[in-house]
Amino acid sequence: MTGLNRFDPSSGQFTVYSHKPNDPGSLSENIVDNVYVDHLETVWAATQNGLNKLDSKSGTFSKYYASNGLPIGNLSCILEDRSGKLWISTSRGLSKFDPVKKIFKKLLYGGWPSGRRLDGMGRVL
Repeated sequence: MTGLNRFDPSSGQFTVYSHKPNDPGSLSENIVDNVYVDHLETVWAATQNGLNKLDSKSGTFSKYYASNGLPIGNLSCILEDRSGKLWISTSRGLSKFDPVKKIFKKLLYGGWPSGRRLDGMGRVL
């Protein structure tokens, strides 16, 4: 997927979000591998360059990178548990993210055994 497209059913219009090098509020990368909408209807986008949280009112993104505690690697899956924490799978590990405290906890780092990863349904492949 190139960038992120959001459809508004009431207007029938699409909004296209993309990476703009000189815009710090833009998407971190145009290659979006996974999109997840959490229980608060917050849109999260997993890219090859970090985790992005869309502020739907302003149309801008907050971004989280390895420097924030996210395991290095391409993000492949975002899932939410019953407590509202996000589980993020990357090519190099697994993290649990608390969106309220903005804290990552690395649970598996250095890569999945035998190249395994989570798919979009939370299954280990």
